[in-house]
Amino acid sequence: MKRNVIKTASIVLASAMIMSMTGCSQEKSDREKNERETTEEETTAEDSSEDVLEVTEDFCKAIADVDIRALSNLATDEESDLLASAEEMFDFSAGGMYSSEKAAYLEAVSGTIEYEIDEDSLDIDEDKGTAEIDISVSKYDLESNALSNCQTIDEVVEAVENGPTATSDLTLELEDTDDGWKVIGVEEVLDEVYFYIMIASFMPDATWDPSSGSFTTADAGTNEWGETATSEFEFVGASYISCRDEDFDSATAYADADQYMFAVNMCYSTDSADTYADLTGYYGTVELNGELILTISDESQFTIYADPTTGMIATGEYTLNYYAPDGSTVWAGTVIVE
Repeated sequence: MKRNVIKTASIVLASAMIMSMTGCSQEKSDREKNERETTEEETTAEDSSEDVLEVTEDFCKAIADVDIRALSNLATDEESDLLASAEEMFDFSAGGMYSSEKAAYLEAVSGTIEYEIDEDSLDIDEDKGTAEIDISVSKYDLESNALSNCQTIDEVVEAVENGPTATSDLTLELEDTDDGWKVIGVEEVLDEVYFYIMIASFMPDATWDPSSGSFTTADAGTNEWGETATSEFEFVGASYISCRDEDFDSATAYADADQYMFAVNMCYSTDSADTYADLTGYYGTVELNGELILTISDESQFTIYADPTTGMIATGEYTLNYYAPDGSTVWAGTVIVE
């Protein structure tokens, strides 16, 4: 009987040891699995960070180089097509859409663009496949009076190259696609950085006028493209710059306060491609919350800039009215800045 008790006890002890060893082995296996998964997650996160930072660097370099093709390749498919269609606007070479003087000015301003990337601000959501990162873009300060005494375009270029700069703080949003990380919301970023190009595209033939210290169109009656002024034209509506949620039926749009400017341009059609509208006598007004803040005359565009001290556009309801020389209303609309 004693031998049986000892034998039974030995069997129980052996079983306990086996279970203990099995438990240790399983625990070790689970721990190693968790460590492998953690390492893989860390490696994936590290790889994503490197990829996002690389795309961000390429995007910022393309901005500084005004390389629309590169920007197009780094954007999502929808915005890539939009950028490709606007390529001519960013071409400052001889024979392009701009006068030689306007092209020289645009190239000079573009040459002052510099950027910084705040790598510490990088925030990646692996589950959603999205990322955000802060960047700063600086360029010649268009609100400065550095050009006021310039007599020639060469002096303008030199003043721009040596003039003061202004900085815009932006947040890039990226999305992980089948083609890798892509920047989304490119249009908003370019509106902020390249607004001077977009404004210039409305007067591509302008030349430097030392008497006014600004770019103006060619001699009255004929512009640099050889087009002649005509009173035979028809207004067909308005186009919005740096606005969103445009409702053309109600002539209402929205704009964000944290951008440099927004603009509304009167659109017209003429009977011939060799003519442009003679807007002599046409004028417009802008009221902010009922208070007159801007008047324009003999031109077709309203432009509202941010306060240079705050870098923000005043919030509220902007009421825009455009009038014919006889005082009749040509167009009326509203832009709400939030």
